[in-house]
Amino acid sequence: MKLFLALSACLLSLACTSPAVLPTRADADFHLTEVKGASVAIWPVLGADLDDSVSKTVAQEYPSQDKFLDALTDRLSTAFAEQIQAKFVKPGEVVAAFREKELRDLLDPSPVLNAADTDSRFGLANDTLAAYIAKLKAQALLKDVRYTIVPARVFMGRKWTHSSGGGGMYTGGRNGGAFVGGGSSSAASSAKLRVIIIDLRQGKPVWDGTIAAVASSTFMKATALHEIEADLVKNFLDALLGIENTVRNSE
Repeated sequence: MKLFLALSACLLSLACTSPAVLPTRADADFHLTEVKGASVAIWPVLGADLDDSVSKTVAQEYPSQDKFLDALTDRLSTAFAEQIQAKFVKPGEVVAAFREKELRDLLDPSPVLNAADTDSRFGLANDTLAAYIAKLKAQALLKDVRYTIVPARVFMGRKWTHSSGGGGMYTGGRNGGAFVGGGSSSAASSAKLRVIIIDLRQGKPVWDGTIAAVASSTFMKATALHEIEADLVKNFLDALLGIENTVRNSE
């Protein structure tokens, strides 16, 4: 009976978590740990989708959403430099090289990948994708680079959970508020960062997936925001080092 209870508790625990790093599609012969020690170019975090509640927290912590993306980019680039022994091209160098109109499309491969045939190894039969990668490989900045790491977009939201006891009354709106008397209110902030990795030597994308993070944010929303920023970076770097993490499901 004790063994059964222990197994039941374990299963319940597993049901409440999911991998912190999860590929949507990946080359069967590629492992994230191969990035360690290779020559890498790191793109900036290109965009963000934030719900109203998180947007307000970001606006309180940063002068603009672009500054928020810059801060997340800096976290990722700095951590990569410290923990992964590899030569790499920094995000600022990537932006400087591809800011010209005729090269701006190189900054974001996600539209090309989104349209690619998912049943043919990232759509390598897709002429648009093949042309994109050929153009990328031709850039002098990437001459000695093996992998490009593209943190294409970060998605963040905050989910509120409310419970009322006897005589409790909820006050507040969609993105905030609390129960007064006999109840409680709690929240969790969650994030997913889409990352695309392209192997320039082989001329193909090898990994497209998400990095997840979750933090409690009932009272300290700004603290939770910065915890998520740090955990997104940590979970990705851990995956490159072969360390597997999980996060609480936020559903």
